[in-house]
Amino acid sequence: MAIDDRLQKHLASVLKEVEVSQGGFGGAVAVARRGELVAQAHFGEASPGRQWTDHTAALTWSVSKGVCAMIVAKLADDGFNVDKPICNVWPEFSANGKADITLAEVMTHHSGLPWFPDLGFSPSLDYPGSFGRQTDIASALAKAPPISQYRGKVAYQAFTYGWIIGEIVRRLKGISLSDFFREEICRPLSLNMGFNIRSIPSEIELAKPGTPLCAWEEVGNIDSVFADQSSPVRRALMVPAGMKFETVLKVTEQNEFLEVECPAISLISSATSLARIYSHFAAAHFVSPSIRDFFTQERRYGHDMITDSPRRMALGFALNAEPSMVFNSSPTVFGHPGFGGSLAFGDANGGLGFAYVTNAMIPSTEIDSRASRLSQALIENE
Repeated sequence: MAIDDRLQKHLASVLKEVEVSQGGFGGAVAVARRGELVAQAHFGEASPGRQWTDHTAALTWSVSKGVCAMIVAKLADDGFNVDKPICNVWPEFSANGKADITLAEVMTHHSGLPWFPDLGFSPSLDYPGSFGRQTDIASALAKAPPISQYRGKVAYQAFTYGWIIGEIVRRLKGISLSDFFREEICRPLSLNMGFNIRSIPSEIELAKPGTPLCAWEEVGNIDSVFADQSSPVRRALMVPAGMKFETVLKVTEQNEFLEVECPAISLISSATSLARIYSHFAAAHFVSPSIRDFFTQERRYGHDMITDSPRRMALGFALNAEPSMVFNSSPTVFGHPGFGGSLAFGDANGGLGFAYVTNAMIPSTEIDSRASRLSQALIENE
């Protein structure tokens, strides 16, 4: 499929208009159809003095969750049933009232497990090495009781979502989620992305995240949330009370963090690979059309008790939910935003894939205004 010059020029113009122009910051946008790139653009710097290029990738935060959903869809195509209890493949998970919890409940954020219990092991961003203790993480999740006030209600599982999926992949396939993703999806489709820095090709350059000056208000707001001992957002994000957002970003730059698998937030990708994987999934290239449709239909709609916003969920994918979670006007769009501004989505209508990634981190639980404007540019081009 050929590059759409008109769309590419329009996206480049809009990206230049909306992206942070401060030195050291930049971003990229890409659009694909049925697996083939049709437009891409990048702007600004990946780090001070280093230009953003086609080989630049970024840590995408919760954009990762949509790609995790594709991995589970691949398992489902092989016969795994997301509506059966997790303990069928992970017997230890049945402890403390979780015998009937399904992966579908985890993927729609109403299993009641938004964080780890107060007693025992819990990963924390003040100890980045704790995110690599996969055995301890799985054991703690297996022992954890659901939190009664969240069970059966929408309560965003910012980190636990990915670790539960990762353990299920290990139980079913005998390898890590990262290795399964690389061998079963990335290599066959020639995608340069992965759930840790060891999984991506050496020519890929990682952007350095930071907080631009224009984000001072949003950063101040999230720092206030992180200072609150009782904040559910802080607890779900594994942030110790009082840690600043800029400190969180510095932790995510450390090799100790980047080398481990943290599936709910650790996907490293360029905009191009993200757009292509969504377009492949939308076109049902690596799962059957029935599985694609099964994973992208609405499962849950309610007010998220963690982020205090509406959330309409398919299996791991967010769907349009006014006013804060709107991808575009299509009724069949599905995707996921990331905490600092990145966004990816797909649409089975036309096999569309769209992605925006940035290192100018503006914290929000809503879809970033830059990403929304770029999504709108798609409609303007039609």
